[in-house]
Formats: sequence, structure tokens, C-alpha cells
Amino acid sequence: SWEDYNKELISKGGGIFSRSAKAIELSPEMKKMLGSQKKSMTPNELIRACLTMEVDLIWNGGIGTYIKGKDETDSDVG
Repeated sequence: SWEDYNKELISKGGGIFSRSAKAIELSPEMKKMLGSQKKSMTPNELIRACLTMEVDLIWNGGIGTYIKGKDETDSDVG
């Protein structure tokens, strides 16, 4: 499970959070990355905020899932 993950490898301010949590407290680093002043978010709010951030590329771990912009082709991202 994710509880077995080496937490020393996680960036400062990051963490492993349960999707069943009522709320996830946002660290200063998370607030900056997300552009939010909220104290906390529900898991679904946090996931949505991460997926809609202004980024060049999202790589979803070892499964090789890439998310591209609406104006990019598959070959642009590949």
C-alpha cells in the first residue's frame, strides 16, 4: 500500500493522503503550488486542483499515464 512508501522521498510539504479523509490540511508548499489560500480541501477538491494546475506535463508514477493540453497532439506529448 501507499503506507509502505518511503516518506523520505516525498518533497517538503507533500504527503500521502487517504481519499476517505474528510479534509486534507494544506501545507504552505501545497498552497503555493496550487495557488490557494484554503486551509484544507476534501480529497476530491485536492485531486481536481492538482489536475487543473498550470503545468507542462503530469506524469502519473510508474504507469506511464500522461495528460496533455487540449491544443497538443499525442505526438507532441509522446
